[in-house]
Amino acid sequence: MFCVYGYSPEVERLQPWLTVHQVASVLIASGWEVHLLTDVDKRPTLAGMQHHYVRTMRPSNAAAVRAVLDAVAPDRVIVLTTPLNLMFSSWYQFVRCELIAFLTYPFYTHAELVRALPHLRREDFVTYGRHALVPKFLWARTLRKYYSAVIAQSHRTATRVACAAGPMIKAHSLHAGLDLDFWAPAKVGTTPTRSVVRFLYVGSAKTIRGFNVLLDAFSRLGDHDIELRILARGSPPDEVGELRRRIDARVVGMRDRVEIIGGWMERETYREELRAADVAVLPFVLVPSELPVSVIECIACGTPVIATDIDGLPDAVGDAGVIVRSGSADALAAAMRDLAMDPARIEQLRAYCIEARKSMLDWPGVGREWLRVLSA
Repeated sequence: MFCVYGYSPEVERLQPWLTVHQVASVLIASGWEVHLLTDVDKRPTLAGMQHHYVRTMRPSNAAAVRAVLDAVAPDRVIVLTTPLNLMFSSWYQFVRCELIAFLTYPFYTHAELVRALPHLRREDFVTYGRHALVPKFLWARTLRKYYSAVIAQSHRTATRVACAAGPMIKAHSLHAGLDLDFWAPAKVGTTPTRSVVRFLYVGSAKTIRGFNVLLDAFSRLGDHDIELRILARGSPPDEVGELRRRIDARVVGMRDRVEIIGGWMERETYREELRAADVAVLPFVLVPSELPVSVIECIACGTPVIATDIDGLPDAVGDAGVIVRSGSADALAAAMRDLAMDPARIEQLRAYCIEARKSMLDWPGVGREWLRVLSA
């Protein structure tokens, strides 16, 4: 049984629900009986996944959660969890089988959060900072008391939690999956040639994703032959207009080098944007979920990445890009400047992308990794 908050058909293509969906499909195909317990009254699209709804999975509704657990009597329960609900979810005591934590929050240190504070909005702190208010010994004690193992998509998170919880907890760092047939490099000779270096930013223009840091860094690059392309997918015209005003205020004198693409974008068009970029810039201050899939999508398409030294990003990037200090416009500007002045280095990183792609797993491969862990 997967115990997953917020699971619905609308989010099945997003993390962490995407991983649950894909892993469950492999388990079902392997003959396992798979149940989903969630707080959304909408059946998932995956055939064979048995759906159970409770109003909430908070402690106040522990009796309803227990009723489902007693009725199904699963052999294993996998819970998407954070420091906060490790501390408060009292229904753990009713689980009579193996309990495994799927860590969808990076378990940041206080030092990392303090460094990020100047770049966070109030809602970001409420969403992520509140987890740091839970003393480590409390969530670690809950893990030791109720759980046998943790699964993370970041080696750093798996190691950090294992060190806190102790040797009795098995920590597994498992890959994030990708549709490798779709996310592939462009054919040789089809990549456009141009005299400028194109940096590409992908995602919403949120401070937690380092968007303002990127603008400050870009404004410091001066007369180099560069351009910045921003893919604000899904942003309506009014949001794009506001985004343009923010850019004009921070990127003084370089407005004509920044292009914003908003609105709806098909996956195929998005993939071509990744392929056409020289370097993708993903300067997260904090990572909202353990591993932004955009990082591995870029690398799989042969596009090097500049990312930050936070959570699972360094492991995901490896040799296929450059890692800089999170929240530092100076460090980001230096990395962008170095690549803008060294086309040969960009080509070398492209070659590393192709090499890194060989070790990536498609979703059936990820499912088999989970199957090995759950069968042990």
